[in-house]
Amino acid sequence: MPFRRAKAGQAPGYPRFKNRDRYDSFTYHQCGWKLDGNRLVLAGVGRIKVTLHRAIAGTIKTVTLKRSCGKWYVTFTCEVAAMPLPETGESVGIDLGLTDFLVTDTGETVANPRPLRRAEAGLKHAQQALSRQKRGSHRRRKQRFRVVKQHRKVANVRRDFHHKAARALVQRYDTIYHESLAVKNMVQNHCLAKSISDAAA
Repeated sequence: MPFRRAKAGQAPGYPRFKNRDRYDSFTYHQCGWKLDGNRLVLAGVGRIKVTLHRAIAGTIKTVTLKRSCGKWYVTFTCEVAAMPLPETGESVGIDLGLTDFLVTDTGETVANPRPLRRAEAGLKHAQQALSRQKRGSHRRRKQRFRVVKQHRKVANVRRDFHHKAARALVQRYDTIYHESLAVKNMVQNHCLAKSISDAAA
């Protein structure tokens, strides 16, 4: 909030240094944008080409542009009508774990993909290469993008797995019972912290 300290009667202090990488996204709300086929017209930016991964459904409320690894992505937030799934009359209890991602009360298991463990070797080499680059150099910036890209792939694999696992459960069962985990306390165990974070249950 601008002038927050001055309005509160505190000493204003010095202006904060604003790094060019501090902000990686900005949002247009009800105005300032227009979607024309595969062209997005933005106020103050101009007309840019976009690749739509799927058709727009509902009414667009906000348009957010986000930068990741030197590339720009656009996210449309839409208001759509709720579409309830058909009732199945079934219920299930699930127990989250590390060896298996989850186990149901009927004994069914869902394997844990462990995306971070699988990417560890590549991440190690990429981060070692980053540490050897000179700070502030163009090569260091390019290598940092490579490291970020690998971390982004791990996060995408994990997110995709979570969505698919949750969707499968929601389609099969009307009621799902699960334990309440204190993940913040669990990761204090340094022997299991990485595996717990990798599962991201």
